[in-house]
Amino acid sequence: MSNKFFGLLGENARVITLPPSLELVWIERSPPVGGIYFSATRVVRPDSTPVIFITGNFGRIFTSVDCINWIEQPAPDANFNNLFNLTYFPISSTAIRLVIVGDLGDIFTSDDIGVTWTKRASGTVSAIRSIAGNLGMLIAVGADGTILNSQDGGVSWSPQVSPIPFAAHFVSVAVSPFPSIKFMVANLAGDIITSSDGITWVYQTLLPRNVNKLYAHGTIMYATSDGGFFQTNDGINWFLHDTGFGAAFPPLVHVVKHQSMVINPSGVGVLVGGLPSPDNLMHLSSSSGLLTWTKGIHPSQPFAYDVCEGIYPHRFVCVTDWRGIYTAV
Repeated sequence: MSNKFFGLLGENARVITLPPSLELVWIERSPPVGGIYFSATRVVRPDSTPVIFITGNFGRIFTSVDCINWIEQPAPDANFNNLFNLTYFPISSTAIRLVIVGDLGDIFTSDDIGVTWTKRASGTVSAIRSIAGNLGMLIAVGADGTILNSQDGGVSWSPQVSPIPFAAHFVSVAVSPFPSIKFMVANLAGDIITSSDGITWVYQTLLPRNVNKLYAHGTIMYATSDGGFFQTNDGINWFLHDTGFGAAFPPLVHVVKHQSMVINPSGVGVLVGGLPSPDNLMHLSSSSGLLTWTKGIHPSQPFAYDVCEGIYPHRFVCVTDWRGIYTAV
């Protein structure tokens, strides 16, 4: 059994079989203004209808209910700091709460689906890069070894002690799919730390490559990396899937930086990222292998930051580092 996207590299690794000949068609969408877009999140509202939220630099937030027309929403405050990541969770049968994190310790919450925002005191001025959790407990992580815990739905925050003795740059946190682990956190160097309660953290392992983002799907945790991604089925043992995508520019060989990944309910997986200078190309990997983006392939738009499930008939939404929103059908 073989697959160009997921490969079996270790006898205990789980193989996910995806359609062998899937070809995704990507369409560039025009946002109201240019900018760098850091995250894309599919939010399901209390009435079960989805909306896509995109966060970016200068406090920018965009939303779309059809993946075609995008509306810029008011910035959470007048500081216009970068907004890196968003999560949401139900707070009642008729309401959800959005939480956004960003530069200079910014944390904002909204209980009206992004119409108004309330700034919360984080206790730090370090950049907060990632957030995950629910009403019971939220974890936010970022630069300078920042780990923050909230047990009241993002209203108040407490610093946590990192088990790494140096100021690690944490880039991602995810809710764990494993019973004995509640949260997993990664830094850019590939260090993985875990917590069974969201309060006490233990060092788990150092992966042999960098980690860009953690992603939980079903009973598996993934970690995107340069040239591939890691997978763990138990939260302890990790297996490397090397996608083998790259480009040779003697004397250097550049590998694709797989920045983010998502697997939709149909089992279709997508990795997004890019190649560094001098090639400056955005790349997308799917079950059919490496696809080159048909638009935006030029030096001013070299990198894709995030991808999420889209709104039918658009399977996925991808955001890039300069004015780029793409949807796959």
